[in-house]
Amino acid sequence: MFNFLQTRNPACSLDLGSTWAKTVSLARKGKSPQLERVARVAWSESEHKDHDAKGARISKAWSKLGLKDKSVISSLAGHSVIVKRIFVERSSPEEIQDKISQEAGQYIPFDINDVYLDYHLLEPEPENESQEVILVATKKKWSRN
Repeated sequence: MFNFLQTRNPACSLDLGSTWAKTVSLARKGKSPQLERVARVAWSESEHKDHDAKGARISKAWSKLGLKDKSVISSLAGHSVIVKRIFVERSSPEEIQDKISQEAGQYIPFDINDVYLDYHLLEPEPENESQEVILVATKKKWSRN
């Protein structure tokens, strides 16, 4: 069994998609992993084929987030992982957690009981009444369809 946040395992992940690179950093909060930082970098069509340009963009994002990890978990594209940007009414962190737990099903195309679910609150815009959230879900059991 893979214990995701053991000290010998990386707590950062990098997803190199066809149009975006996404990176997340996890931290242990009690017994559970929690999303700590998230960033994404768009590829231009020319950069998509230029590995040096991609590396430079990823390195810049890594530095901007202050990540020091030397090893990461990387992913391949698939339908078993969902990353969505959603907006919820601005409120306390506890109320936002309750709202996300109640409303996540409308954003996730799988049975909510069959996924691991987490989220990250992005910096709120002072003039905006809603809170931007990155919602992340992955199926507990993957199929090879």
